[in-house]
Formats: sequence, structure tokens, C-alpha cells
Amino acid sequence: MLDKHLPLDAAAHVIAKLTLTSGQISRANRSMQRIVRHAWTRQRALKGRIDYDEFADTVAVRDWALLFEACALLELGRSHEAVAFIVSARAHRTTDQNRTHDDSR
Repeated sequence: MLDKHLPLDAAAHVIAKLTLTSGQISRANRSMQRIVRHAWTRQRALKGRIDYDEFADTVAVRDWALLFEACALLELGRSHEAVAFIVSARAHRTTDQNRTHDDSR
């Protein structure tokens, strides 16, 4: 079963695009959840008491989708593509944040 935070349309797109098996889907999903849980653990140490579900709710929908796709690529042994994908997503986010920051001036 996919994480409740992962948008089904995004998951379906990744599953179809990468032709994932049920086992690959499950492992990619677990990897994605471990990453978010690790982030929550680090965040909790910095910001005090917030439970995992509250933290998971703050993760942007697009970030759940990006994590799932990156984890799926890793599951397929396509680590170079996964790294390039994440680097590209980060660059895109930085561009969006800069654009938003510039617009608020």
C-alpha cells in the first residue's frame, strides 16, 4: 500500500513510466517513507515535539512525488538518473523560490 501522502496520480505516472513491479513499488514506497521519517527525526531534535503525522503533513505533495520517483529509480539500479533527477528538482525549486522572492519585492 502506498503512503497516504503520495498523490495517486503521481504514483501511477511513475509506476507506468518506469513499468514497476509490485515489489519495486513496495520497496520504493518504503524507501521514501524512511527518508521522510529520517527527516522528521532530525527536525524533531531541532524544533521540539511534533509527531510524525504532523511532520508528514507539512511535506509538500510534489516532494512526496519526487521522492517516490527518485526511490523508484534507485530501486531499478538507475542511481545516476536518480541523482540527476534530484539535482534537477533542487535547481528547479531554487529557481521557483528566487522567482517568488523577487515577485514579493
